[in-house]
Amino acid sequence: MRKNIHAHIIDLSLRSCVQQFLENFRFLPKNVKFFSLIFSLRLTRMSSRKGDCKKKPQKYQNAIAFKNDLHDTSKTTKLINSTPVVGVCTRCRDAIEWRKKFKKYKPLKAPKKCVKCEQKTIKQAYHIYCTKCAQQGGFCEKCGEVKEILAQPEPSQQERAAQDSQLQQELKMLTERQRRTFFRHIEKGEPQDLTAIGGSLGSYEDEYDSEDEHDCLDDLTDLGQAGLKENVDS
Repeated sequence: MRKNIHAHIIDLSLRSCVQQFLENFRFLPKNVKFFSLIFSLRLTRMSSRKGDCKKKPQKYQNAIAFKNDLHDTSKTTKLINSTPVVGVCTRCRDAIEWRKKFKKYKPLKAPKKCVKCEQKTIKQAYHIYCTKCAQQGGFCEKCGEVKEILAQPEPSQQERAAQDSQLQQELKMLTERQRRTFFRHIEKGEPQDLTAIGGSLGSYEDEYDSEDEHDCLDDLTDLGQAGLKENVDS
């Protein structure tokens, strides 16, 4: 009963406002008259009911789930479906998997620049951090938040062979002292795998410490002994 009285009072107050507005209606321009009349009619028709407004369920519901490769058998779709989603958190993984499932996934055509190191090393779509920066910081490659990250997949045999050949070519470009410094870093366990080593040889500084000095002395000793043997033989 109280609700009905309250609604009736609100209705009377709205009608009084509309009547007062319509008294000054003739002094308004024509374009303003039209929109103001519509607004006043909406006020009079507005419902004062609170709550208990049930929405109808979805009219059409699919009986069979959507399959992105049902009619599309292209190589791009097969490549997208076979691409693993790694290096991201669970929330970002679900978002990327949704894109793959409903054909919203767009793979990269060229490597993308990392927002931290600014190097074009990102090969996965929707990632903003490269694998190296994300592993060093312990955050997600997509959202950048520190969460539980999915494990990285092991490189295939073709990728390992390509990395080995690239590593051998880069080692040939180094000097002897740089090469020894690089192998010393490997013995200390700083570069953990080939993915961390590949493309980062230029970051090793041209160090010269006591170990390099001993290596040089050993080389000079070997050369001196070889020269003495040649003189004795002659």
